[in-house]
Amino acid sequence: MKCGIKIPAQIGYGVLACDLGREWDESGRVAANILSLGYLWNVIRVQGGAYGCGLRLGPTASAAYSFRDPTPARSLTMYREAADFLRSFVDSGERIDKFVISTISDTEPLMSPRDEGAVADGRWFSGKTEEDLRRERAQILATDGEKLLTWCPVLEHMADGAVAVVAHDEALKACEAEGIVIAD
Repeated sequence: MKCGIKIPAQIGYGVLACDLGREWDESGRVAANILSLGYLWNVIRVQGGAYGCGLRLGPTASAAYSFRDPTPARSLTMYREAADFLRSFVDSGERIDKFVISTISDTEPLMSPRDEGAVADGRWFSGKTEEDLRRERAQILATDGEKLLTWCPVLEHMADGAVAVVAHDEALKACEAEGIVIAD
């Protein structure tokens, strides 16, 4: 599916998404964190002028997105280069510990007693056990360059995924190469 929706604004929103196409493990959270903070933030937010962007890898799907983006067509191109960035990142030998710590922080935030109760309820209703949480944390902590590289095929698969762009007419025309169908 490739869809474009015209809006009367000078900014846009661009998403590229697909099914996961592999078995999930928590190293995907670290890969998404590296790509969101180390790559997309620079090429889409800083250089491209979008208000925000990111990449999510989850148990069933992956998605890269930008919002309040003046150039969503450019952002779609940048999403497709994410696998190359991840390979370069791993090859550079840069330490991943700060991204692992950041990922743990995302999964284990400080919470008020009210929030703790709500999270406990959600875990109980979804059937998530303490053992599941320990396993997930261990997978995050065990993430290394080799595990990060296993996410490159997912990112390459995402390049052929569904596209959605919500933007003004000129930005949608710039996305014509994507083969989007514009809905009025």
